[in-house]
Amino acid sequence: MADVQSEVNLVDLSLEQLNALKGQLENELQQLTASFGGLSEAQSRFGESKEALKSMASSDSNKEVLIPLTASMFVPGKLASKDEVLVDLGTGYFVEQSVEKAAQFMDRKIEFLQSNTDQLKTVIDNKRNMFEAVLMIMQQKVVAILNFRISKVSELHGSQQLNSSTISNLSKLIETIRPAECPQNRSLYNELKMMDQQHNVDRQVNEAQRVSSPSRHITYLRKVPHDPFAVSPHTKPLVFRKTKRELEKEQREQAFMQQDRIQNKKLRVEEGMCKSINNAQLNSVQLQQWSCRRTAYVLRAHTRRRLQF
Repeated sequence: MADVQSEVNLVDLSLEQLNALKGQLENELQQLTASFGGLSEAQSRFGESKEALKSMASSDSNKEVLIPLTASMFVPGKLASKDEVLVDLGTGYFVEQSVEKAAQFMDRKIEFLQSNTDQLKTVIDNKRNMFEAVLMIMQQKVVAILNFRISKVSELHGSQQLNSSTISNLSKLIETIRPAECPQNRSLYNELKMMDQQHNVDRQVNEAQRVSSPSRHITYLRKVPHDPFAVSPHTKPLVFRKTKRELEKEQREQAFMQQDRIQNKKLRVEEGMCKSINNAQLNSVQLQQWSCRRTAYVLRAHTRRRLQF
């Protein structure tokens, strides 16, 4: 940690760099914690083997025992000799040793694992301290930025004119930096939450007033004050909404157009069928009937549309 602090000053880093460093430290802590758990488990197994050697030295020969083949499979057996045992060296190699030498082997393994565990614990503590330092600096930077933004917006427009989306975004940003662990973050978070609730109440009142006035068919969006954190500083354009009568008229026109398309399709099918017949068999009477039927349909459609609109 001392080497890292001598090379890089955490205060000079930006929020993006601090966030990337925080993620890297989290991954390293997870890997080191998993390695620490594996070493502790191996150390406990060697301790259990040493205790088994002590209990075997006091037992009698030809004693019935259960020999573990796997973690959940045991086979019955008898203790042939209590002076010599098989020691697992790893990778499938076993060595026959006396009980005293096997106990010494277990002691060496336990001591080796204990030294590695202590070193790994020191590394984990250093990484955790560095992680907490990065998190604390991130909290300080975020609080400083939020205080500066709120003060500037309050000076320009007043705190009561803050945009609701801006307040929600600021509250979420504070919430991600664990506000419960910092009283300053908690007070600022509560203040923004209250302002957000007040904006929601005002918006509901405005919506109720707009709905309660049915005579107004055109609704204008209210002018939004300048927000320095908005994507564009310009106000939103006016929105014109159609009346109910205009919407019904448009729906009727669409329905008649759909009917016209269906009827024209039927007539085109009939025309194709007539053309497919031999020209010699198609007399003038059939052509005249088809032409009269199409003309009558077009006139009837135009007349119905004029009467409707």
